[in-house]
Amino acid sequence: MVRRNRTKERARSGSSPAPVDAPDGPAGPRSGALRRPPSGVRWVTDVEGARVLAAHLLTPGRPWPVVAISVAAGHDAPYVDLDGLLEEVSGLAEVVVLPTGDASWAFSAVMPPSTQVYGGAARVYPVDHEWVGLPRRSKLRFAYSDADARRLHDHLTHDTLTAALSAGLLGTSHDPDAPRVEGTVRSILGPRAFVTLDDDSLASIAEELTVPGVCLARLLVVGQRVAGTLDRESRRLDVRGALLVPDGATRPGEDTHLGGYAVGQVVLADVTAVAPATVHLRLVPGLEVAVPRDDVTGNPADELTDLFTVGEVVLARVVATAPWRLRLDDVDDSDSDDAPVPAPSLLDGGPPWLVLPDLSRPTPPRSLPVLPSLRLPGLPTDAGPAEEVPTELLAEAPAEVLTGETSAPEPGLAEPGSSAEGGLRRRTPLDLIANAPRRDTPAAPTRGALRDMSLALEVSRTRARTLEADLAAANAEVGLLRAAAQATAVELGGLRLRAAELDRDLAEALTRAENFRTRYRKADLSRQQLKKAEKAASHAGAAPDDGAVFLDPVEQFRFEVRLAWVRRVPAAEKASKPLAPYTLGDRFLPSLTAIEGVSRAKVVDVVVEVLTGDAEHIAGRELHPLRVNEGGSSPALVREDGATCWRASLQSKRASARRLHYWKRGEHIELSRVVLHDDVEP
Repeated sequence: MVRRNRTKERARSGSSPAPVDAPDGPAGPRSGALRRPPSGVRWVTDVEGARVLAAHLLTPGRPWPVVAISVAAGHDAPYVDLDGLLEEVSGLAEVVVLPTGDASWAFSAVMPPSTQVYGGAARVYPVDHEWVGLPRRSKLRFAYSDADARRLHDHLTHDTLTAALSAGLLGTSHDPDAPRVEGTVRSILGPRAFVTLDDDSLASIAEELTVPGVCLARLLVVGQRVAGTLDRESRRLDVRGALLVPDGATRPGEDTHLGGYAVGQVVLADVTAVAPATVHLRLVPGLEVAVPRDDVTGNPADELTDLFTVGEVVLARVVATAPWRLRLDDVDDSDSDDAPVPAPSLLDGGPPWLVLPDLSRPTPPRSLPVLPSLRLPGLPTDAGPAEEVPTELLAEAPAEVLTGETSAPEPGLAEPGSSAEGGLRRRTPLDLIANAPRRDTPAAPTRGALRDMSLALEVSRTRARTLEADLAAANAEVGLLRAAAQATAVELGGLRLRAAELDRDLAEALTRAENFRTRYRKADLSRQQLKKAEKAASHAGAAPDDGAVFLDPVEQFRFEVRLAWVRRVPAAEKASKPLAPYTLGDRFLPSLTAIEGVSRAKVVDVVVEVLTGDAEHIAGRELHPLRVNEGGSSPALVREDGATCWRASLQSKRASARRLHYWKRGEHIELSRVVLHDDVEP
């Protein structure tokens, strides 16, 4: 049945696909809020959405794989059938479509090198992050036209199911309520097996969801009984729990189902990896044995990469089992004593998971049609086969010789029963040439010759039609390749333009950054100079003629505060930093006169900082409320009128450092006392 591509139908009708809402990012709700991925397709068409998608892919803890499919430039839908793909990966992965354009550029800019997707290609991002450093863990699947839709669909389905298996999205670990069912295998079609369950419903077994790297033909046979957990929505049957070697945890000899391999037996193994000096053999999934070159060949110059290919099934002899050791140099496949032990079945009732290839039926090479056998005239049927005649001589031989038709012997032609010596003589090719008709007197072709010529002509015509069809297919493929090359050239031109724009943006950004650095250095230099000037003015104190200019001590102190404010606060900031309204407590001036170890000018400067609010932003002042007791959680000390007592540091990192106590109520401040560090009275 032909599957409709509803996405392309919507695109051709002028309606763009509606994106699937995802409130917490491209994956929808956070992990834990949903047990399954979003069921629809998410279209990412803006720059911000592309950046969010990239951040989602690069953030650890993503609960399911993401299938990212790009739309080729100039197209409004991807090459793959989205509806058909959703049917395959439903509940196992999230499907995202990314049109080529600003969104794809933004996505590529955030993603690590060689992990992007654009231009009609697609890839599956697993939940683990190995693909960030090893992009081949997330294979890029290319597509250049609608003709690649089926191939792209199969690749993405395979990659998604493999990633879902690794993510633990199948079986009871994912759905504890999944029912356990039994059934019978009815058919095996490539990477899918179809099972009739005991309740007459249907289910399928996916090759990717069984044993990685093992095809279904090595696991199942038609008519085999199987059992597993059923995903009721997708109708996938998970048989991993019935594997006799689950995840490679059980080794041969440790389980009675596997038959047990003994030392000295010849067993089957397949090649999983090969290097010049080592070949890795797999006895069962999960159990690999490294065999060095010395146990394979006696020639140290041999490279094992020339002797083995990955996936090849070979014979090996068990040398030890703890740990496992194999050798191949003493196995003779022609010796009946070295007949291999049958490989174990990975599922109960299944076939051996490994078998030797059948070399008795080599694939016949392509050749020309076989011509009729050559029979020389006049020879009895039991005379044996005629001697081989060179091709150049057969070209001159009459049709009767080639077709087996005979005619009366001509005069001068020796009969088989006589010769010059009176004995028997077999006719030779020279005899055929000598008695062949002359070119100027051609012999009339017989009925058999005409029949054979007609057959040969039909064969030639069939061959010509086949070649014409092959030529047409080749021309079509060349056309597709040229179109793909043109599309690639256009896309490459766009990439170059984008690269030039990015280079210009980078140059401008570097120039702006250098300007900002220059301005910062100038501002910092001005700040340092101003700080030095303020420090010098602070150390200089009052001018010599700024001494006692008032007889009243309160007025004198107020004059000193006003003068310090005028000198310390720049003209541009005086309007924003006025002196707050304040009064002097009865004990303030006596405590200022009696205290030693701190200058009066220092106290005046700190009072200015308190009144202008600068003390709140100076860490050295250690400004904090005075508390009722020394407890860290005790409340601040508050008078009956609601004023709170505050404490500011006049000195730090000195013995008996001096402190300033003052009361604050709203904007009004009352200076209380100048005290030592250990004096905690208001």
